[in-house]
Amino acid sequence: MKNRRYTYISHLALAAVMAILLSACGNSTPSESNAKAVIQSQLDGCPYLSLEDFKKSNGIPGDDPNSYRVDVAYTLRFKPSDDERDSMKQWGTLMKQQAALNQQEEQDLNAASAKYTSGTDESAAAMKEVEDRYKDRQDDLKQQLSQTLDARSFLNSLPDKCSDLPRSFWMNFFANDQDIKDMVRGGVEKSYTDTISMTRTDNGWQAAR
Repeated sequence: MKNRRYTYISHLALAAVMAILLSACGNSTPSESNAKAVIQSQLDGCPYLSLEDFKKSNGIPGDDPNSYRVDVAYTLRFKPSDDERDSMKQWGTLMKQQAALNQQEEQDLNAASAKYTSGTDESAAAMKEVEDRYKDRQDDLKQQLSQTLDARSFLNSLPDKCSDLPRSFWMNFFANDQDIKDMVRGGVEKSYTDTISMTRTDNGWQAAR
């Protein structure tokens, strides 16, 4: 009877030790959620960016038992607010209208200039008549443009609005005019691969400093 009791206690002790070991093994490498938290922490101060399709692809131990390097792949989606996007669309429309109006005014100025000898009072009067005819429409377009959002000015403001991300990040994210057009239409997505250096702390796996 005594031997069976000791055997039972031994089994309990062994089970407890195995549970501790298994628990330790489960935390011996950073999990996908640990790695994702590192990337997410860099985006929390930027309301325009969302983290999507995050995957931990690989990982290798670091130089000591408490360090690890994790290979990850993910997508970043950039989306302005609806009001900002609508304002940038309106800015683009107004710019096209202004370009067309400028072209039309230039044609009328050339036509007026051709009627009179250059430098004469008649020529100056004809040119002024054309400029006066277009002035109100030009002024109205300039006023409307001042109340809308220029896409490039918006992009230039991002390092201040999202101060945790350097200006170089935005220069790479919006690498060409097509990226800017896609952003105004609805949003831009960019895929990344990265290696995150992590360290084990009392609060779990975190980004190495």
